[in-house]
Amino acid sequence: MLINQIAVVSLLSCLLAAQASQPGAAAAPVAKPAARLPLAVDRPAPDLGITEWVGKGNISGPIGKILRIGGGDLPGGIPEISEELEAKIQASLKGIGKAMNAGGKEPGDLAQYHKKVVLVHVIDWAEPAASSDLIDLMNDVVKANEDREVQAIGIMEDDEKSKTRASEAGVAWPIGLTSLRKSPSLYVTPAKQSRVFVIGRSGQLVWRGNPSTDRAGFLKALAAALNQLGAQRIERNLGKPFDDALSLYYGESLTKALAKAKRLKTAAKTDERQRVDADHLRIAAKDTELAWLRAMRAGVQRRRDFDKYVRNIDGLVKAFPRGSGKEARAHEKATSRKSSNALRLRDERKLQALQIIRPALFPVRKNKKHDRFAKRVNKFLSSKMLTDEPERRARDLLDRYRSTAK
Repeated sequence: MLINQIAVVSLLSCLLAAQASQPGAAAAPVAKPAARLPLAVDRPAPDLGITEWVGKGNISGPIGKILRIGGGDLPGGIPEISEELEAKIQASLKGIGKAMNAGGKEPGDLAQYHKKVVLVHVIDWAEPAASSDLIDLMNDVVKANEDREVQAIGIMEDDEKSKTRASEAGVAWPIGLTSLRKSPSLYVTPAKQSRVFVIGRSGQLVWRGNPSTDRAGFLKALAAALNQLGAQRIERNLGKPFDDALSLYYGESLTKALAKAKRLKTAAKTDERQRVDADHLRIAAKDTELAWLRAMRAGVQRRRDFDKYVRNIDGLVKAFPRGSGKEARAHEKATSRKSSNALRLRDERKLQALQIIRPALFPVRKNKKHDRFAKRVNKFLSSKMLTDEPERRARDLLDRYRSTAK
């Protein structure tokens, strides 16, 4: 299986590293990336670089390192993947698997939020009004998207006054403590503290800026991130030639990203670093394909997860239109032959179309745009013969909006 294959590669890498650390051992000629990832849009988001934490959430005390070999969230033992298709993907992985851990590094603090949209924000209580507004915004984003896996993470000054103010403001997520004037964290820039960093489900930096001066840009980037499936995390600092390939990868156009990586490897010739980078990107894309196929199968096996089933089908069709995308469409067609499944799929597709255009702050804030979206949800609920689960989710969304104060 894929996980076993990559785990063996990882184990061999660890053994080689241990051997190289022995006196007199010859160092293995491994092409290593830069020590730190850069902080740039459409690039793997660097670790936060903070060890002191307070507050609720998955982070408490020093952040633990969670190693996710092969993407981590792959459900095991899921049957029914086409043997021919899986063999084809495994054959691709076999030729490039050895590059997965070569010169890489263990995933750090953000790895535990793989497949979530993460909002890293800096709280500077030297600007109390701006910080309070930022916390209100983060609170609303998290509450509005509690059904869509969002995680807020704050960063603020390491002193008792800041802790007290954060507690009084009702912050209910982890807060990293550091010096806002001389922090080692790349997310902290002196004199520019009212900032938010949107990190996508694949672990990439999607947007950075100040929502108080660019609210539209922030909400647009957040909405786009929320609608993605999430690909395999890339922990390696890929070279400059991979900018376009990474943009394709994070845009979930994985077939195009694979083709771009293959061309870069061919052009590299004697550039070992670029060849390893290309292999790393290619295995991440193929690993993602297997993960989405397995998630698709798992969704249809558990009828309550038909929404995930539909989302994974759409992801596969977009990412691999001539390969596993065709199989995904065929699987959906076969599934819909049962009348009850056909009705459920119809409703899930209608609800998925609504989710794609759902405003990022719906249903916790009211305005004219959100009123128009609420009418769309209400129209969906007026459809005939709705199946139970899609109706429940849509009604819950609309009820939450109705209870929101102006």
